[in-house]
Amino acid sequence: MQCNEFMKLNYKILIFALSVLGVATLYNNCSRVEFSQLPEDSSSLIGTGIDPENPPPRDEPPVVEEVVKNCADLMASGQLSKTPFQKIVFEDTEADRRKVCEFGKNGNLASRNDFIQARYEQTQKVNLPAGAILCTFELKTDATEFIYDDMFYLTYNDYIIATSLKTSLTRTSKDVIEFGEDKTPVSLYKYDWTRIAGAQFNNNDINRDPTAFNYCLGADLGAGECMWPNTQQQGRIDFGWDPELLINIGLKADSQNQRFGFIVTGDNDPGTDCYHPKMEFEVQAGYYIP
Repeated sequence: MQCNEFMKLNYKILIFALSVLGVATLYNNCSRVEFSQLPEDSSSLIGTGIDPENPPPRDEPPVVEEVVKNCADLMASGQLSKTPFQKIVFEDTEADRRKVCEFGKNGNLASRNDFIQARYEQTQKVNLPAGAILCTFELKTDATEFIYDDMFYLTYNDYIIATSLKTSLTRTSKDVIEFGEDKTPVSLYKYDWTRIAGAQFNNNDINRDPTAFNYCLGADLGAGECMWPNTQQQGRIDFGWDPELLINIGLKADSQNQRFGFIVTGDNDPGTDCYHPKMEFEVQAGYYIP
């Protein structure tokens, strides 16, 4: 599929806009989370009822309810620890076109119009202290426009938190978590190329009703809010999630393996498919160490 070259030259960066709501609504299951500037670092356990000098032994990973409460208490008391801002970069896929959308290689399928046949994957880790438990993310960028070709998947710890092809999620495996005070079931879809490869799409259908194909984790509960343009069109892109959802996914990996991924796909054109511009942003994590 052909992508407008002028768009590629002029729209270069993905924007992530995450901001924090007040603590009183931060963990309400119907609130959107915004990640604003975190308070200055201090002892990460003040306000949790845990003695920082003599933390209790822990044999099992913390349960989500415990982490949510600890994070809320630390934010309310202004004692949440934070990392320095660190740069996360997903390189422009035009940098080495020979290694992008390699149809029939490295697990990719042969070219086929209007099917997910090839992909290009990039992953970036977020540096956290050993043993840290994530509470919040703040991401910053100056960019406001984005373009991609054909479809994309944004992942956190290998779970899909946004994609332009929701219909492909039925092919993946999923975990079901309980969210909010009423313990509403929420599905977390695991990214697995071997399952997604071969999924069908139709640009005409997507252009007629993009909401039927766009997936933003938690959006159906008011706990996620996302925006992006249709494939091969430039436009603004925004993401926001309730921190309880991020906490659930954060607990699925240890502090040394917290990672974001961005995957872009193609159907039949190695010259223009699997395209996105360079995406560069700074991320700061709010955390505590039990």
